[in-house]
Amino acid sequence: MNTSLEKIGCFNTVLDPYNGITIDKKDLPKTEMEFERNLSLLIDEVNDRRNLIWIYIGIEKSDFIPIAIKKGFVFHSCDEDYILIVKKLKDNIVIPTC
Repeated sequence: MNTSLEKIGCFNTVLDPYNGITIDKKDLPKTEMEFERNLSLLIDEVNDRRNLIWIYIGIEKSDFIPIAIKKGFVFHSCDEDYILIVKKLKDNIVIPTC
């Protein structure tokens, strides 16, 4: 259940029941530079108050994947046209699965 929305940098984030935030692929910026800059801002902004960051990246923006991986994101799941990546912001957090 989505509980609230918050704009951080260029991202529209949705708070999830696990105190994580989710960014939908439709809310990603146009350029790699803008993505990298705003991703750093997002991580700094939520690091102390959230547990996880989830990002859906569409295949058309697959160039964003290495940027996110360098910032500590890992692969979670995928489909034909997107990948879902996640970053733990705290050491003892469990990443939920299906």
